[in-house]
Amino acid sequence: GIDMNLERILARQNQDGGLPKTARILELNPSHPMIRALAGKAKAGGAASQLEEAAHLLLDQARILEGEPLPDPASFAKRMAAMVTQAIGSAS
Repeated sequence: GIDMNLERILARQNQDGGLPKTARILELNPSHPMIRALAGKAKAGGAASQLEEAAHLLLDQARILEGEPLPDPASFAKRMAAMVTQAIGSAS
């Protein structure tokens, strides 16, 4: 498929010629400390709602890094605020 940035440019100019959308692939680094922490929490029977929120944050973060608009920016902001509040609370 074509590069995501080129796909966006062509779509903005209505010149995509009906090209199919490129499949998005989210690649995770299994040795990243955050992914290891999430995996450990999941294996230990961690709170499913916290894991779900973290997964949504990771996906939205990937979208932001790719320059893609978020489907629900308000939910992203709410999730981010909750995670930061939780992190600050647990650091005290």
